[in-house]
Amino acid sequence: MDSFKLSIIDDTNKVSNLFIKANNFILSKYSDKFTEKSIDLKTQLLKEIWRAEYKAELVFKEQTPYNLFFENKKDYTMFLLRWS
Repeated sequence: MDSFKLSIIDDTNKVSNLFIKANNFILSKYSDKFTEKSIDLKTQLLKEIWRAEYKAELVFKEQTPYNLFFENKKDYTMFLLRWS
């Protein structure tokens, strides 16, 4: 099965504006769930929310969000349309 990748951080270490907008929405909407949790629990929770909200796998590299993988073109396209 093909997956559709969106790089969160590009080659010049610039963070994707799409990711910033979408992640800000998540952090605002679910802010109460992140209080008083360890960094590992926050990371796991963030991954779960990204899966539920956008049907995307959030991949971390050294505790930094690095890539998004969408299972199908429809979910990838809907994400791009919503946050572009």
